[in-house]
Formats: sequence, structure tokens, C-alpha cells
Amino acid sequence: FLATFMGGPAGAHPGRVVEYDSHHNIVRTLPVPDDDAQYPFNPHGISIDEANNLMVTSDYVCPVSTLHVGGGVPHLDGSIRVWNLAKRSIVRTIPVGDMVGTMDVRLIPGDRKHRAFTAGMNDNQLYLVDTKAGTSKSVFDFSPYAVQAVPNPPIWPQLMVINQAGTRLFVT
Repeated sequence: FLATFMGGPAGAHPGRVVEYDSHHNIVRTLPVPDDDAQYPFNPHGISIDEANNLMVTSDYVCPVSTLHVGGGVPHLDGSIRVWNLAKRSIVRTIPVGDMVGTMDVRLIPGDRKHRAFTAGMNDNQLYLVDTKAGTSKSVFDFSPYAVQAVPNPPIWPQLMVINQAGTRLFVT
């Protein structure tokens, strides 16, 4: 099985996807160092479509930046990595928003275009990601659903589930 780890041993970039065998032994860590030069690699969400040799991961936040050492602010990432599942290599990196914090990503089951959804925690947007074209676009704004009793409340759309038919999306 595959698991994501947002940061490296010191808590900063790069994180890794770790592949384990059926006995929970580490098979390898991904990506290879040259694969992740364009954007910080801090994977959090992961979605796999074995039938189409496709895996996507979402870059979320540099973990060490969440400690507020010296009064800093968390460094949110906003990108989706498209992988060749069989080769375990990154095919492309798709920017999403402007450091929006893409915590999760879900491929749409049965979608012939191999699209996915992700959400920006920092901008309250739902994004449709085209894994083939390498694009993302905002398709829904969660902001109007905030509790109005608190000025500018965070909504933070985070974890997502899509039903097997690909017709319903649930977002926490």
C-alpha cells in the first residue's frame, strides 16, 4: 500500500510517498529526488485509479511551518501531482490557486477525462482538476455557507469522499 508523509525527517520539504509491502516493510520512498524540483513536495491527500495507471497526490503544508517558531505563519502549498502509477513517477505538477492548502484530492470514479476534485482550505474554493491537460479551475465557493455570527469565519474545506458512481461529493 501507499501512504503520504508531508515533511521529511526535520519536518520540512520534501515529504514523501512511502510504499509498503503486505508485511508493512518499506519497499521504497517516492519521488526520486529529481522529480520534485518545481514545487515544494508536502503530500497529504492521495487517490488511485489502478485501471488507468493513475495516482494523484495533493501538496498541503510544510509541517515545520505550523509550529509558528519565531512568529511565522504556516506555508500552505497548492498543487496536485499526477503520477504514472506503474512507474511510480510524477508526470506533471498542477498548480491550484495561490498557496491555498490542498489537503485532499479525489479522482472522480468512472470519469473518462480522469479529472479530480480538490479544495483550497485558505480560499474556500472547490477546484476541478484536469489531470490530462494539467489545469485546475474553481467550480464552487464555500464562503456563502459560513456561520454569519462570526466575522470572516474559516470554512476550511478539507477531506472529501466521492461515491463509487462518481455522482456525489461529500466535503468536510
